[in-house]
Amino acid sequence: MTATTASSTAEVVPLGDLQPGQWAEIVRVQGPSSWRRRLYALGFVPGARVYVEHAAPLGDPVQYRVRDTWLALRRQAARQIWVRPLPQQHPSTQEPTP
Repeated sequence: MTATTASSTAEVVPLGDLQPGQWAEIVRVQGPSSWRRRLYALGFVPGARVYVEHAAPLGDPVQYRVRDTWLALRRQAARQIWVRPLPQQHPSTQEPTP
């Protein structure tokens, strides 16, 4: 699936498929409404930027940063959050500029 922005075309992928060190913009959240409401309350809303911090030693769960909040999600859950990867223009401690 692809989505078009004003400046470029970027592929939309599940958040769970990204690697540590990557930034992305949330496009949509799938799943039951109770699950979506919980993720929205945590800041996983369309348009928000999310950073993949790091994975546990066995690869699951993965720590994410969204709106100055750090939390861990299992990859299976993170695959219900669709994102547009952003270019790596800045160090991992700073959010990329639009």
